[in-house]
Amino acid sequence: MLQMNFDTAKLLLELAGYCLISHIVLSIALRFNTRADPSLVDQLFASPPWGSAIGKTPWRLQAKYFLPWASGPDGLSTQSTAVRLLFSFTRLAGFATIVLLVTFLVTVIYLGTG
Repeated sequence: MLQMNFDTAKLLLELAGYCLISHIVLSIALRFNTRADPSLVDQLFASPPWGSAIGKTPWRLQAKYFLPWASGPDGLSTQSTAVRLLFSFTRLAGFATIVLLVTFLVTVIYLGTG
């Protein structure tokens, strides 16, 4: 039987934070490496809904690419292996962040009601 306590919840939240930081760094690296292809940048990255304090350039990967069954954009196949790996790791870090945050919330609710 799985033993759940607040240490488990803390670990899940820490791992989600690490994945979020990894996702942000990888997104910026991916944006930097695809800057030569504006159409691919438009397909990959989402613009901030209310503007951005950092700038007008979109730098966050679109959330639809976090889903494992969603295929990448067509222009990605013409990019180098390094760019395709960056895309894969960026989407994996985003997916892991979401899964870990949801698991953290479920754990906290379970501990709070138990």
